[in-house]
Amino acid sequence: MNPRDWCVPKGSFGDPSAVTRHWEPPLSETELPLFRAAVVQHAIAISVRRWKNAHDRMTQDQLATLDKADGRPGSNVVEWNARLNGRRTITLVDIAVIIRHLPEAMPAEDFISTLLRVAEKETPRPTWWSEVDS
Repeated sequence: MNPRDWCVPKGSFGDPSAVTRHWEPPLSETELPLFRAAVVQHAIAISVRRWKNAHDRMTQDQLATLDKADGRPGSNVVEWNARLNGRRTITLVDIAVIIRHLPEAMPAEDFISTLLRVAEKETPRPTWWSEVDS
């Protein structure tokens, strides 16, 4: 299962311009950790893409070069796209690359915790929250 499989429509995973996004929490408690990891990956993907779009500083090609700078010569644009759209699970190495090179692109803790509560249906989407997730 890919991280985006918990998200409807799947194409809205990691897409900051999506107009709707619905999360389908697992029916089994054993799958809850994977679901939560997917939601956290989505939060990271949204934040990285928003940062890239707002600052017009980095293309997908440039993002892939960060891997090479950190000694991961096999990475490329296709792989970063797969990580940011949930077709591939992001790793701690990927997170370390983002933190090292784009620390301001990482999501805030309160963003992640709110997204997790909304995605798990623990709380309704707050009225002050501008995200489309439900």
